[in-house]
Amino acid sequence: MRHASALCLCLFTICLSCGAKAADLDCKDIAWKARLIMTARQMNGDIVKLTADTEREGWPFAREMILEAYALPLETKAEKQRPTGAMEAFGNEWGRRCLAGELD
Repeated sequence: MRHASALCLCLFTICLSCGAKAADLDCKDIAWKARLIMTARQMNGDIVKLTADTEREGWPFAREMILEAYALPLETKAEKQRPTGAMEAFGNEWGRRCLAGELD
């Protein structure tokens, strides 16, 4: 959770340095970007760990398989879907707690 609060502080500082007021900040957007960054960090950590495990075991094509398994498909605009109600609720709550300084 420390990474999340550091990220919140960084985003909040950037917004304030641009002259944005708390009422003008888009909590959903901040929460979405923070989740995206945290997901990317987790995926990167998973890839590094799996790669190290496969190198230790000496599996020949494991690295390519890992990278292929984590390849994210590119979506066209038409394929992108609106977030579900649960995702929006999570984003709103996360953003509110972030701006209120409730996250450690």
